[in-house]
Amino acid sequence: MDKINKERRGFLKSTYGLLFSPIIISSLPMSFLLTGCDSRFYRITYENWSQDIRVQNVLAAKVYSNQGLETLADWALNNNYYIKAFGSMHNWSPLIISEEASDKKALLIDISQFDHLDMVSSAEDHGVVRAGGGVQAEALYQYLSDQPGGNPNIPGYAFSNTPAPGNLSLAGMLSIGGHGTKVDYQDSTENEYFNGSISNCVLSLTVMVWNGEKYAIRTFQRGEEDGDLFLTALGSTIIIEATLFVLPNYNLRCQSFTNIHHTELFAETASESPLTISNIIDDAGRMEVIWFPFSQYPWLKVWTNEPEKPPSSRRVSGAYNYPFSDNIPVFISDFIKSTLVANPSLVPAFGKLQAAITSFALKGGAKRETLFKKMTEPTKSRRGETTTDVISEAEFNIFEPYIKAVEHTLQGNSHTRSFLTQSNDLWGDAWKTLVYVRETTLRITANGYAVHLNRSDIQSFLHDFTQVYLRLQDKYASRGQYPMAGPMEIRITGTDTTNGLNILGAKPPAFSATTATTDSSLDSVVWLDLLTFSDMPEMGALYQEIENWLYEKLPAEQIRVEWSKGWGYNASGPWQNHDFIANTLRDTFASATSTYENTVARLRRYDPHYLFSSPFIKKLVP
Repeated sequence: MDKINKERRGFLKSTYGLLFSPIIISSLPMSFLLTGCDSRFYRITYENWSQDIRVQNVLAAKVYSNQGLETLADWALNNNYYIKAFGSMHNWSPLIISEEASDKKALLIDISQFDHLDMVSSAEDHGVVRAGGGVQAEALYQYLSDQPGGNPNIPGYAFSNTPAPGNLSLAGMLSIGGHGTKVDYQDSTENEYFNGSISNCVLSLTVMVWNGEKYAIRTFQRGEEDGDLFLTALGSTIIIEATLFVLPNYNLRCQSFTNIHHTELFAETASESPLTISNIIDDAGRMEVIWFPFSQYPWLKVWTNEPEKPPSSRRVSGAYNYPFSDNIPVFISDFIKSTLVANPSLVPAFGKLQAAITSFALKGGAKRETLFKKMTEPTKSRRGETTTDVISEAEFNIFEPYIKAVEHTLQGNSHTRSFLTQSNDLWGDAWKTLVYVRETTLRITANGYAVHLNRSDIQSFLHDFTQVYLRLQDKYASRGQYPMAGPMEIRITGTDTTNGLNILGAKPPAFSATTATTDSSLDSVVWLDLLTFSDMPEMGALYQEIENWLYEKLPAEQIRVEWSKGWGYNASGPWQNHDFIANTLRDTFASATSTYENTVARLRRYDPHYLFSSPFIKKLVP
């Protein structure tokens, strides 16, 4: 605790907005160069987002040209290495590297120098952008927003939805089918053809593949035979460049609500309340639920398309507008993890505390004294019920370092509410309201599933799912077990179709979780993520029960996995259920445009020597 306090004091004296890199350089670049290659070798310690994959002394190289990449590939093939591109490591699953012994033969390639951006065309109703695979998502969104074309009243371009993290490389987003939240809605004037993944916006993709003689750079057009193959490639290639279809820029208003009880949001039928999930997406099209464990009132975000700023909204100047949640230093995240892993019975208190902090901080203040009174004294809810979201004084004091860190994030306004720090009603360029996860968000792990449903079935499905979640939460708690230490997150998108591309022969991304099935009535995708710390006791057992329920309730072809997150659970944790990987995973693409077996066979044809195959990829793409 003394160490934590010392680090906390140092943090509180530091400047606002510290950033923490997941890449740890463990030695200076080696002195030798490959003939014809502009890349030096060096060693790094690879650490993924949730810090549960950490591999030391991994060989790496930064690439500056296509020729340099081809030379590296030739060297790796001749020396029995596999190669993987790496960027921000905002990933949970071992697609890139794991701690298995065979991963010592990995060569990680930094493609951050491939960060070029240029507009290919700029029309009033759409644009086409060419972007390097190493460009960061935030830089791409800002570049598009700054363009003079598009809607004359709101210049620039954007995507229909974006992933929440801004520190993703474009290649990383395309590798796993990055997505946000968006479905069509009543009286919409938006282009509703691109409500699925970012991968579906690709018009052409430049990648590295085997050409029959060597590994070389090749560009695939969307309409050619294998134009769908690498749009969600799982790292089965190196993505150099993409051209993407983009939409005219638009403004979004994002309102946050923390006063709607979960039984109202997740009522059994939409008719029970205007504040059910189904009614919200019918009205607005974009929403997200973040529901902290053992709390009663989820954090609901609702985005509405508003060309003009509403009087009560705060105009945003950039992304990351929730400093209380996206500017928590790593040592505080580590403190919370170690505290909860050592004493899981504190999970209910922490969940309730997070819910209360969110409610106060969204309004511009999270003063300790106010929080203390709110958390330790029962009050009446707007429903007239005595709230159960209270904790003991001792529990409150345990999380003092976290509370102080949150106070610090509010730019010195933790003792007075300021309109400058209020974030419950935001307005501005769409991407600035959609992007909120950065390097200093809590380092937690998550499972991830994309559930394909008919729009009319969303409400009843979410009702059933949340009832199962609450039942399991209570069952484990009755045994003194609290494996889920983070929130439930829910977003909803459309599916990936090619209707809006107008490209002859175009197909949806072969391995995208949002690629439409042959059943056209399954027009919506519900994204389910349950967050926790990777070392929480019984995590694997709980998540396996949840996974089993999903695949028992619906056919496998309606439930795809979110590639970058956890799935295939057994008691040991994610990706350990060999039957799931060997059988269930394949069934999830049974009614997709390309079956699992067909996609795997085509991927292997372009990488017959397994140059891009980590040990985990070999299980997925044998």
